[in-house]
Amino acid sequence: MENNQYNCAPQDQRNGFQQPPFITPQPQMDLKTAIITCFQNYANFNGRATRAEFWWWTLFCFLVSIATGLIPFIGWLISVALFIPSVAVAWRRLHDIGKAGGWCFLGFIPLVGFIILIIWYCKESEPMDNRFGPYLG
Repeated sequence: MENNQYNCAPQDQRNGFQQPPFITPQPQMDLKTAIITCFQNYANFNGRATRAEFWWWTLFCFLVSIATGLIPFIGWLISVALFIPSVAVAWRRLHDIGKAGGWCFLGFIPLVGFIILIIWYCKESEPMDNRFGPYLG
C-alpha cells in the first residue's frame, strides 16, 4: 500500500479505491475519566462534551443520588454541588451536536421539552469542528 499525495489515507491496491482519511481516535471515555473531566470543567459552559462523557456523568449523578438520598442534609448538599457541573456538561453536549447551550431551557416545557432533549443528548456528535470547538472523536 502506498500513500496518496496528501498522506491522509493509503490506496487500496486490491480494488484501486481510496480509503477515507484517518481520524485520530480519542481515548475512550469511562466513568472515572468522565467524573474527572466534569469536575475539571465544573462551571465551564464553553467547548464540547462527547456523548460518552455526558452519559457517564449522568450515571454517576444517579448513583450518587441513590446512595445519599437517605441521608437528609448530606444528600441535599451533594445534589447542590453536582447541579452546576451537570448543567455545564449538558450545555457542552448540546454544543457537540451543533446546538446552542441555551436549548437546555427547553427542559422547562413539561414532557415535550424533556423528550426533545433526550433525543438530542442521544444524537451522534458532529464529525467535524464546529463553532463551539474541535471535534472530540
